[in-house]
Amino acid sequence: DALDMMRANREQALKGSGSAYQVTFDDSVSAVGCVRCSSDQQAQNDVALWRERIQALGLPSGEGEILLAAGARDGVKVTVRVRWDDDRDGSNAGSHEQVLVESLL
Repeated sequence: DALDMMRANREQALKGSGSAYQVTFDDSVSAVGCVRCSSDQQAQNDVALWRERIQALGLPSGEGEILLAAGARDGVKVTVRVRWDDDRDGSNAGSHEQVLVESLL
């Protein structure tokens, strides 16, 4: 979903590490109300919706991050991570599982 949202708002994604799509696990992101959203606002809304979808999956402490390399005219490398708490029996506090996808936009 995250990669498709960035492909639809390619101008913003090509800003690379300066893009509004750049978000770490620790960053807080909220949707913004707008009728005609700028590409920055659209990216913020996209990320907020994407994170809501991760929460809806029911993963324990599920969260996501999107990291973009420095922007370039011909594309930008994107790393998308989703992680969750996999401490099922209490013996591995802070243990996380994650799925990582890298792509060139």
